[in-house]
Amino acid sequence: MLAGALAVAEPAGRSGRDLLVALHAGVEVACKINHAIDNRHYDGGFHATGTVNVFGVAAAVARLLDLDVERTARALGIAAEMRNRVLERFGRLEASRNARGSGLGLSLVAAVAHQHGARLALEDNRPGLRAALRFPAGSVLNSLEAAGQSG
Repeated sequence: MLAGALAVAEPAGRSGRDLLVALHAGVEVACKINHAIDNRHYDGGFHATGTVNVFGVAAAVARLLDLDVERTARALGIAAEMRNRVLERFGRLEASRNARGSGLGLSLVAAVAHQHGARLALEDNRPGLRAALRFPAGSVLNSLEAAGQSG
């Protein structure tokens, strides 16, 4: 994270304090994501340094460049032309090392949704991507939501 932040801070003439504040923001973002995915990430054969820190770098650089909320969200988001790739397999474990795997892991979500008769819709969140599960009318989930008993 430091290398990315330094690469932006120095040419932009930012102070050491600005750099530290930006790094703090980047570490905070990376840690929040890492805590959200918990051990499942490591169990899948990935290390957060190579996967989660990219979001920390984006947050630190956004801070150094004084990006507004919308531009920061775009820096952290998924490009529109890449949205169809989120359904590709995310990881490559030993048994499938030669298989393509560059997606965001939503292939599992799509498979579970299909198993339950739901549909995964990828929508523009302006900025960013919104993944929405659409369950058929009368499903258990829709009944619970209607009764106010969901999450």
